[in-house]
Amino acid sequence: MLMKLQNAMEFLVTYSWAILILVLIIAGLYFLGIFSPQTSLSQQCLFPSTFSCLNYQLFSNGSVFINIQQLSLDTIVVTSLSCSANSTASNVIVPSNQIVLSSGKNFTYTLPCYGSNGALFASSVGTVFKGYIQLNYTDVQSQLPSISKGRLIAIVSK
Repeated sequence: MLMKLQNAMEFLVTYSWAILILVLIIAGLYFLGIFSPQTSLSQQCLFPSTFSCLNYQLFSNGSVFINIQQLSLDTIVVTSLSCSANSTASNVIVPSNQIVLSSGKNFTYTLPCYGSNGALFASSVGTVFKGYIQLNYTDVQSQLPSISKGRLIAIVSK
């Protein structure tokens, strides 16, 4: 009988230490922010094959700084841009200076992003924005207007 109690006690003590260590490891990972959505969410800016997003940053005032490279073979003229949480373009911005891009060239632009409610996406640092960047452009050679829509997932900074 005494042997069974001693075995049971050793079993409980051994597994109690293992569980305690596991809880401490999980608490440490939580403290370091491993389980935070901001650390697990990957930011992305993806366009169809005609464009590439080189750099971007979303600010707390709702504006996005974006650097886009043109990858088609023809020269294009960017006629308008928009950033919205909805897939339909709203609050389209027409650049004041004409943006003409030959193949491989890039341009940088700052434009406002709008939330799904149609209001400017002004938010606090760390907030996640999921939306679309739409570029309307005209091919210089064919004079055909086109639209390219990219997906933007960004975390608000500064």
